[in-house]
Amino acid sequence: MNYNDFFALAENKGINRIQVTETYIKQNEIQFIDKNLESKKKIESIILQSKNFGKDTIALKSYLSPLIKSSDKNLHIVYYNMLASGFASANESINKTSNHNFSKSLALAKSGENHGLEIWTLVNYAFYL
Repeated sequence: MNYNDFFALAENKGINRIQVTETYIKQNEIQFIDKNLESKKKIESIILQSKNFGKDTIALKSYLSPLIKSSDKNLHIVYYNMLASGFASANESINKTSNHNFSKSLALAKSGENHGLEIWTLVNYAFYL
């Protein structure tokens, strides 16, 4: 139900706008908290399922491809971070591909103001260096 629907309902039931506004805010806060928690659990589950592909970067890309195909921008951050870490393991050294993917992951996390994923990317980047 959107904000205008609440006001129409209020007019029909004789409820004032302040009560309607408070109700609308409470309902949307709960939805936001639930959605945020659900998203964090999904990301955590994906991270915990990470695998070591050794030097097989083609298998790594294939394994991670559902993340980049997702419409969820947070999963794109996870994709680039895990891809960077995988390339670092495959090359066993600092390399351009990992540098690029860590940078991409960090830029996406900053632009989406996702501080948790931003910190996670920075920590992984620090271990890589």
